[in-house]
Amino acid sequence: MADDAIPTLHTPPLPLLTVGGAGYLTGEEWLKVTAYNTATAITLTITGRVLPFGERRPIPFRDTLTPTTDGLASTKAIALPDGWLLNVDVRVTAGTPSSQSTYVVLALQRGYSANAEEVATLAADYASTFTRVTYPGSGVHSVASFGVTSARLRSIVGTTPAPGSEITETVPAGVRWQLLSFFMSLLTSAAAANRIPYLYADDGVHELWTAGGDVQIAANSGLYMTFAPGLIGLTTLANTAFGRPIPNPTILGPGYRLKTSTIAIQAGDQYGAVQYLVNEWTDLS
Repeated sequence: MADDAIPTLHTPPLPLLTVGGAGYLTGEEWLKVTAYNTATAITLTITGRVLPFGERRPIPFRDTLTPTTDGLASTKAIALPDGWLLNVDVRVTAGTPSSQSTYVVLALQRGYSANAEEVATLAADYASTFTRVTYPGSGVHSVASFGVTSARLRSIVGTTPAPGSEITETVPAGVRWQLLSFFMSLLTSAAAANRIPYLYADDGVHELWTAGGDVQIAANSGLYMTFAPGLIGLTTLANTAFGRPIPNPTILGPGYRLKTSTIAIQAGDQYGAVQYLVNEWTDLS
């Protein structure tokens, strides 16, 4: 090359310029994977490839994320070199989540400190045993776009309270419930009194509705009660099984509660067999 020849300089494309699904990285970005999960024993495996600037061979990367089961955000940040981000793939490699229990967001953040700032959202969707969240490919789907019609069905064993205490069931953070049925039993002690049980819902402070209140249970007795939308007032099995209606639909957000309130409850009275059926979906509000 002659001494006066001017070398040709290659100017890289602007950061995050998208060409055929590949985003250019400056070397200051990290891949941020956030999962909102309510299923048990889930492991997410994160794989992808980056083509470093000036290279012909992509560099693969791999990491894992074990999200919590409380529906709150679990995150993993993965350092990325400068170059082209070719693809990212998040898949379930342990556990069996339903189609609506593990919501994953892929993003790029600048830096890794507490002040790191997200600069791009790459994908957001549900991951399951048969569905992966990918970039490019998955796109960005809001949780709100799924709603009740795509919720997962859950049968939940409630907590048995201490003798003489009421039932309290609370909707966990990160999820929303549609109550389909609520079942419970009550065994009364020998203390003389007619107990009158209610089931009610509140938002953590304010009562929203009350059901029941028209059944009297004497001492040394047992009963089973079912609450569900559309039930008519049923009494069967020699006045030991009752069915009562609740509002339809009954939608309960995070922190809402289902509780009993029993007139004349005695210290030895025991609630039990708490079982309820809900439609559950992710709530990130």
